[in-house]
Amino acid sequence: MDEYKDIFIAELDENTKLLSDSLLKLERSPSQLKPLEDVIRAAHTVKGMAATMGFENLTRLTHTVESKLREIQQQGKISKNLVDSLFQVVDRLEQFKEFMEDDKDLSKIQVDDLIRFLEKYDLQADLELEQEGATEPRLKLENKFSITVKFKRGAKLLGARGFQLLRAIENVAQVIKSTPPRSDLEEGKLLGDVTFEIITNEDEVSLRQVISSIEDIDEVIISRLVEKEEGPKIKVTRGIQTVRVNLNQLDEVVDLLGELVLNRGRLESILGNMINPEIVENLNTFDSLITTIQDKLMRMRMVPLNRIFETYPRTVRDIASKKGQDIQIFLQGSHIELDRSVIDQVNEALLHLIRNAATHGIEPPDIRKKLGKPVVGTIRVSAFQDKGEVQIVVEDDGSGLDLEKIRKKGIQMGLIDEKTRLTRSQVAALIFHPGFSTADVLTDAAGRGVGMDIVKETINEISGSIEIRSKRNVGTQFIIRVPQTLAIIEALIVQINNYHFALPMLNIEKIFSEDDPSIEYHEDDVFLKYEKFTIPVIDLEKSLIVPSHIKPAYDEDQSMKKQKKKVVLWEKGGKRVAFKVTNVLEQREIVTKQFDEVLAEYPGFSGATILKEEEVVLILDPSTFHELTLYA
Repeated sequence: MDEYKDIFIAELDENTKLLSDSLLKLERSPSQLKPLEDVIRAAHTVKGMAATMGFENLTRLTHTVESKLREIQQQGKISKNLVDSLFQVVDRLEQFKEFMEDDKDLSKIQVDDLIRFLEKYDLQADLELEQEGATEPRLKLENKFSITVKFKRGAKLLGARGFQLLRAIENVAQVIKSTPPRSDLEEGKLLGDVTFEIITNEDEVSLRQVISSIEDIDEVIISRLVEKEEGPKIKVTRGIQTVRVNLNQLDEVVDLLGELVLNRGRLESILGNMINPEIVENLNTFDSLITTIQDKLMRMRMVPLNRIFETYPRTVRDIASKKGQDIQIFLQGSHIELDRSVIDQVNEALLHLIRNAATHGIEPPDIRKKLGKPVVGTIRVSAFQDKGEVQIVVEDDGSGLDLEKIRKKGIQMGLIDEKTRLTRSQVAALIFHPGFSTADVLTDAAGRGVGMDIVKETINEISGSIEIRSKRNVGTQFIIRVPQTLAIIEALIVQINNYHFALPMLNIEKIFSEDDPSIEYHEDDVFLKYEKFTIPVIDLEKSLIVPSHIKPAYDEDQSMKKQKKKVVLWEKGGKRVAFKVTNVLEQREIVTKQFDEVLAEYPGFSGATILKEEEVVLILDPSTFHELTLYA
């Protein structure tokens, strides 16, 4: 059956999502028959596929779900308790999919607890209990997980971090086993990584949020434990796994295309001075073919936001149910596409912000009534396309951020002093600092600052930006901007001193000559007058520090030749940066490469590329120029 595995996984994924979406609709309108019919249809489809593949436990589970729901369908009603239980069926189907993707033994997945509950379930008795106020679900499932936490190399106070981690996990789970032993953690003797085996009613996402409150964590690996299961743990990967073809193979093709683009540049350099018409014609054909392949390959890598958006209603529903609140979520722009190289990290950031808004942003019903707000809280996630970027806004109509409290905490932590003048957005951005929280005691529910440094770091990794707008008792907006792709981009090659650098074209607003009337010189300071703005000009010849292992493109004599320098105006998300470069050379496509740890220590760069003759060129990141220490 191996040849049908990918088809089965895709079909199971599609029907699991149909089940989840239909249950959300059914919960909002319990007397509507259409969502119930969709649930039955999805269960029936999965049952048929599972029987064909010989998956006995999955067949029994979906058969029981279908049979019980056809029986209930005649009564025209459904209870909240049953919907909660059916969501746990959805979770179990997700587990089946994960096991299949990792080639694990599906027979080890337990289904008898769900089958017994559904077979004995009495809808009429359940509805009577709900009318009497007995709203607690009668089906309790305990999740067993293995959690491995890896700390950053050179992390300070590792012993204290281990003790913090133990206490944070014990707040939401029962720790069965820990390596190193619990006594070592309590005595602050942790020297490296730590592994826990736990029992909890929380899901994986909740556990990750709890752990994110601890500083200096490098990686968290969570795997679900099945009784009597042995063998290696599952390393959970983020986001989308396949886009028509295996993504690892697709990445290999993109790398090969990158080599082809580089070779095209070398050929153009070698043959540039030749006037043979046949060579010119073939070179143009070669160039056209590469461009066509590149466009098609980039489209293959694109994933619609719907692939991640469709999971958010369930996330909000579970949080609202746990808090005893009613929260609705609206999604807009789910058709917009992102490259798979960025969508996984976008999903991680959005999921944190949505959980944060539902958990901490939306007030309890009694407080919302006093404030004159609708009892039902609202979260909106909207995506828009702007040039080669995608803007995603996560907003809620909750309590908003207490900016005065945030400012005081910033002063207390030494991030600012009492005389520092900040805009509202700058005050709000203080919550992005590691360990920032306005709560007196740090717990998994400490507040909106916990884990926000991870969100910021995640967005920075893909050359994106995040901005906060908030008003007390009105709501909060998080505005994220990310590039549509990081693989192959249009760039301007510039010279700074003896070196070549690549500057992404996307956000370049205008280029000025240094003697342009818009540029004003005041003693040691240079300013660019543009529209209504006066923008300080950063002299990169003086302030940019280049790593020693990057080779210069010119010797000193060539770089000192007299030439008019250029001032580049760069804009992103309404923020402008002006900077001076030695010269502007050419526009070309580049293949981007992620930074290694050594280069990441130098501000001003986002990655690297290779130009003709194997020249390594760093990619400039103007959004980080404020970190440079010297200005002209």
